[in-house]
Amino acid sequence: MQLPLFFKVLPLLIKMLPLFFKVLPLLIKMLPLFFKVLPLLIKMLPHSIMQLPLLIKMLPLLIKVLPLFIKVLPLFNKGNNKNYRKSDKTSKTGRGSQFLLLILFYNIYINTLYNIFYYKIIPQIQIFKILFT
Repeated sequence: MQLPLFFKVLPLLIKMLPLFFKVLPLLIKMLPLFFKVLPLLIKMLPHSIMQLPLLIKMLPLLIKVLPLFIKVLPLFNKGNNKNYRKSDKTSKTGRGSQFLLLILFYNIYINTLYNIFYYKIIPQIQIFKILFT
């Protein structure tokens, strides 16, 4: 017989209890700020829901692009390397276009992480609220 999910998660929740009590005062302090921001979040909700199909369509592409993103990242850590020719720094195929490419990838991944957090993490928090109230 399989245990319900609640009993599987219970040991982890017990381990996290001390951390919860450390964070609780901070959460209580942040509560007024949350209520100030809540109307804005409610206003943004329809727009966020409209973006969900686009996120689902883009996810496979982002997964395919991830290895390329990882390969490109080390190029930006060589900022003061003397081996670069001066023409490489100013040419269209040089570091300027690489920097723009990095900004593009960074923007895509930040937006994706935001959407994953918004659509995956927040609903899970809601489920925990339902379980424990």
